[in-house]
Amino acid sequence: MSSESEHHRTLVELLRDRAQHRPAGVPHVFSQDGNHERAPMTYFELDHGAQYVCALLAETCRTGDRALLVFPPGLDFDRAFWGCLYAGVIAVPLPLPSTSRTDTAMAKLLAVARDCDARVVVTTSSYAERLSGALASGGYRGAMTVLAIDEPRPQVGLRAPVPVTPDMVAYLQYSSGSTGAPKGVVLPHRTVCANAAVIGSAAALRDGTTGVTWLPTFHDMGLLSGVILPVVYDFTAYRIPPVVFVQRPLSWLRLQAEVRGTLSVAPNFAFALCVRRVSDAQAAELDLSHWQTIICGAEPIRPEVLRAFVRHFAPSGLSETALLPCYGLAEATLFVTGGPAWTGMSTLKIDPDEVGRGRAVISEQGREYASCGRLREEMPLVIADCETGTALGEMAVGEICVAGESVATGYWDNPVATAETFGVLVEGADGLFMRTGDLGFVRNGELYVTGRWKDVIIVDGVNHYPQDVEATVAGSHPVLAGAVCAAFQTPANPAERLVIVAEVDRAARRPGLADESWTAMLDDAVDEARRAVNRGHQLSLDEVLLVRAGTLPRTSSGKIQRYKCRDLYRAGLFTPRALRGAAPAELVS
Repeated sequence: MSSESEHHRTLVELLRDRAQHRPAGVPHVFSQDGNHERAPMTYFELDHGAQYVCALLAETCRTGDRALLVFPPGLDFDRAFWGCLYAGVIAVPLPLPSTSRTDTAMAKLLAVARDCDARVVVTTSSYAERLSGALASGGYRGAMTVLAIDEPRPQVGLRAPVPVTPDMVAYLQYSSGSTGAPKGVVLPHRTVCANAAVIGSAAALRDGTTGVTWLPTFHDMGLLSGVILPVVYDFTAYRIPPVVFVQRPLSWLRLQAEVRGTLSVAPNFAFALCVRRVSDAQAAELDLSHWQTIICGAEPIRPEVLRAFVRHFAPSGLSETALLPCYGLAEATLFVTGGPAWTGMSTLKIDPDEVGRGRAVISEQGREYASCGRLREEMPLVIADCETGTALGEMAVGEICVAGESVATGYWDNPVATAETFGVLVEGADGLFMRTGDLGFVRNGELYVTGRWKDVIIVDGVNHYPQDVEATVAGSHPVLAGAVCAAFQTPANPAERLVIVAEVDRAARRPGLADESWTAMLDDAVDEARRAVNRGHQLSLDEVLLVRAGTLPRTSSGKIQRYKCRDLYRAGLFTPRALRGAAPAELVS
């Protein structure tokens, strides 16, 4: 992937080259529990497995058909993903639904199956029957086959890849919907290969890299960093299930130390979780001195979270130069700006009132924003006025618009949404751009993300960013320290209501604390939140709701889905002052 011509190679060619020239190389190692039992997979085994899945798909699919990939964490996903590429079948990675009747993953699976008219569901024998039943009971009327790739099929041999061109669609990345209904982003081979080259350059990836990840493979960050990039750059990626990390964050860090990992990718919440759940004594036992690159992608990056993470694990040998905040989205395959590697995080303090007026004005008393890295020549980027579509100058806040080979070709079978987002003219800039819906500004060739256009709170003609209000609430009272919050407006007469829903951790209530004292603490927290927001933003909160930790809907990468919070609120599913007088076991969920 070093030369310009190689950017247009296909993923199939890359894996075939690895299997031919480095058959014993190991791109993937999976650990079910995050401990010492690890399953490696060589290029030969991955190529062999992909050829077998290719043969299975040939029995039911034609080139260009869509296949839903629904797997538990593990290496079966890799065989299925590359098998789809070998067969010329469009892969559609999705989360594995649980057994819960209200599971949103099952609803998403059915919605995606209808949207892309899927021909087959590829899974394992443990889940085939459940998925078949769910598709039938869910009313899916497409011609669907459920294919378990781990069932013995002696009569099925291996099948060489079909001819694949760079412009053929490799996979559809369905968004998790942080601001709206999920849509299938169309990603051809050339687009994925181009973005792999951008990431490799920004993060200085090479064959000496060792990755460690817990990110789910159905998510864009997990798919690129844990499945595709190890093959592109010929390095080993160690993977553990997401639930292992969430339950025991130390497992991620221990594995990082044991294998002398140099690379990992995670969103904001992961670093905050590690600080909360890994003790000083446990941190001191780790050797993280080999960790060279920590890619953090979220909108926006929270500098205080990354700074606390580095400070907490400095005794483990972690260097602040390892931090690599970045910006990206599925519509650009993944990565837009970031790096250069090994330079750490840089920040600016910006007057939040001026940001609301569309200007980034440096102020020592302002809010701190992290740089999301340098703009890249391969990814032309311009800041545009949200209303007029006119290019803006440096330090002006507007919508981030992106171009380049990494940009997707559109949304699957959705011409209206495609026309609204892709191939857009920006007055004062050359070429066509993709609208991201994200807001930010550029200073000295670096991007700073300020929020989402659709999430902006507008009061008396002034813009306020919800994450600013949320950060104020999270710092207003010990009960809310570091709380995950969602601030949003909802229609009401005579004016829109401003609401904040904040999660309270069980640990906020000390053992033995009487109900009356707990109630008083919650009363104080609500009152302090109101005062802090009024003081810091000149806003009045119409309602403050406290709920149990883990209640707020999130995307697969951990971002809060504010529009879903608003819908839940309007449906009456958040009870006002839900925690008042309640014991932890009775908190709203």
